[in-house]
Amino acid sequence: MKTVVTLTSWKKRIKCLYKFLYVFFKTQTALPDIFYIWLSIEEFPNKEKDLDSKLLDLISKHNITLKWLEGNDRVFKRWNVYPEHYEDLVISIDEDRVYPFDLIDCAKTVKQGTVLNIFCDAEDSPNKVYKPYDWFCGQCVIPPNTYPKELLDPQIKELRKSLNIPCDEVFTYPFLKKNNVEIINEIKWAPVLFLESIFSDAYESALSLEFKNKNFDKYEECKKFVEYLNKFHNMKIKI
Repeated sequence: MKTVVTLTSWKKRIKCLYKFLYVFFKTQTALPDIFYIWLSIEEFPNKEKDLDSKLLDLISKHNITLKWLEGNDRVFKRWNVYPEHYEDLVISIDEDRVYPFDLIDCAKTVKQGTVLNIFCDAEDSPNKVYKPYDWFCGQCVIPPNTYPKELLDPQIKELRKSLNIPCDEVFTYPFLKKNNVEIINEIKWAPVLFLESIFSDAYESALSLEFKNKNFDKYEECKKFVEYLNKFHNMKIKI
């Protein structure tokens, strides 16, 4: 079993990626076997030539694998590590967070059939939608043989595109429930104020994306999606 860390960055947050990687590799008590960064050719048409030299040096120093993909979909970091890493430990993270220094060690204790959310206390986060607390968070630890196999089906991927579901949490959560995957919350982000002081540009970018539609409620959207799956695909999912 390999330990795989995977993250996606994009144009509005790429200038913070160097800071994030520096802190991550400087502070983690254990390091992953593989570290992927997924980038869109649409946003970086010249690939490495569009990236800062300091960032490239750090990527090279830590043997990070850059993955260049067509399109501009921020779920790259989960969808595209599978099926290759289905039997590996996969940790999905973002570049606008400071993680506990024992993140990798904690991840290795997560049992098959459970997903460990890396989440923030409600009072620390401006985002109040992660309720009820078995809700799936995009920043998470997925043990081997646990990611819903339905999501590996090309037809399901096409379904997401056809329904234009913008949020990976909304799309993934029903399939976790369908497969009786337990969702647990034990790892927490550093406090938001700490984030703002170190990654202010990335943090503000994340907020602008999150609140571009203030009426968007992930849990309510998820319930609508489940109704659709139950009605048209006979999946009998309960949330």
